[in-house]
Amino acid sequence: MGKKVVCWMLVFLFLFAMAGCRLFTDDSPDTGDDIIEEGHGGSDGNTETPEAEPEIPADFVKESGENMFWESGDTSSESGVLQNPNLYIYNYAPSVMQVGKYTRYAYYCSNRPSGDELQKFTYSGVSANQQGTYYDYADELGDNRITDYIACRKGLYSDGAWYWGPKTYVLGPTSGSLTEGEQTCDPCVIAGEFSYNGEGYSYLMAYLACATRDNNYNHICFAVANDPMGPWQKCEDINPILRYDGPAAEYFGGDETRVPADMQITAGSEIYWGYGQPSMINTDKSSKILLLYSAIKPFYENDSWFRGTYTYAVRGDFSDLNDIRLDFEPQRMDVTGLKEYHGEVLEQAHTTTNGDYAYDGENGLFYAIFENSGGQGVYCVNDKSKASSPQTGDVFRDYPMYSWPSSGLRWVQAIPLGEPAGENYTSIHNNCIIRDEYGWLADADADAIEVALTGSLTETTVNTVFPSCDPLYTYRILRKTFGA
Repeated sequence: MGKKVVCWMLVFLFLFAMAGCRLFTDDSPDTGDDIIEEGHGGSDGNTETPEAEPEIPADFVKESGENMFWESGDTSSESGVLQNPNLYIYNYAPSVMQVGKYTRYAYYCSNRPSGDELQKFTYSGVSANQQGTYYDYADELGDNRITDYIACRKGLYSDGAWYWGPKTYVLGPTSGSLTEGEQTCDPCVIAGEFSYNGEGYSYLMAYLACATRDNNYNHICFAVANDPMGPWQKCEDINPILRYDGPAAEYFGGDETRVPADMQITAGSEIYWGYGQPSMINTDKSSKILLLYSAIKPFYENDSWFRGTYTYAVRGDFSDLNDIRLDFEPQRMDVTGLKEYHGEVLEQAHTTTNGDYAYDGENGLFYAIFENSGGQGVYCVNDKSKASSPQTGDVFRDYPMYSWPSSGLRWVQAIPLGEPAGENYTSIHNNCIIRDEYGWLADADADAIEVALTGSLTETTVNTVFPSCDPLYTYRILRKTFGA
């Protein structure tokens, strides 16, 4: 990893784009394996007494360049970190929550170490059927290398730098489950006031789960906790919140004869991918939740079939998770202004998925980070509303897909993502905006936005440094700051 590069031209572009975005504003406003059960929450930043910089525990490690954290078997030096694919460990799909001024929690997907040494582990879940000893799940090759778990690390800020604690696996597949028996990944965590089965909780996690090995039939599930590090309890009585069982179940009561051949699963396809990649914002910092998520599946509309790839938005009262009250049904998000390459031409994107979103309450803007080819970066859009009493997120209800061009709305690229510094991290994907505990910008007054990225070695670099190794096992989490 090369040294961090500060580009003042990028600062100028960021400030210029921020001003341009506001043109669309309307007049209305390593590796611990046990679940940590002690309290780790920081202050919410609203106390009268200023927070003091924390003391850094001995097992916390300072960030290196753009590397937030890494595996103990990677090579760390003054110039950065070289990830080691021979560990067969991957880290990807981060979601970073800042609590107060000096504390962060990074949730992300990771597998568990393979081999005889760690064939089993103890999962200290809350509900009875989550407790006990579990065996890592074998994939089609007979090993346990590609199984997603949700991991968390606590970060502390001191003397101008972030330090990260050991990895803790906080959630994993549920043995025997028909909806999450194989994978749990793509976490997003927010604070708020939630109740599940009559018990109150301070944190809600949305995550993708599935019981397949071919990336089909993905669902969105919930888990709750009273501490960011857990223990996390799956909301098993209501999961999955969004379930995908295929087009026959969705449209024809399970009659597979009504699904045409070109809309059925074929070997190697992900046509029944389903729902996932959730991103939540607590719009009132209590229980009103805006949920955005990806949908990739066959659609049957107006007596015709097509394969669709969309981002959906929905908002509602999540105070009682057993009785969620929606303000509006899921709406497809418009992507006007988002760019991507079609061949060699950079032009308007057809769609997007796997975005992460944050709210700027001071300016009434939504920020988003996308990974469309050539269109990577941080975008913003005005939260425009048709309501006499606007609520945060009205733009996704009042202006669904295909209505933005005629309404003066568009995604404006506030910050081009660019490439991470250094030749070793040239592939970027599954990114997030570093947000506060409610999904708002961590510091709305700052002229900077921080993002976390999944970076990896390219196949060429892997073959040069680690011949015959899979780039998958070089996925690590990076952090970049724009505008500072």
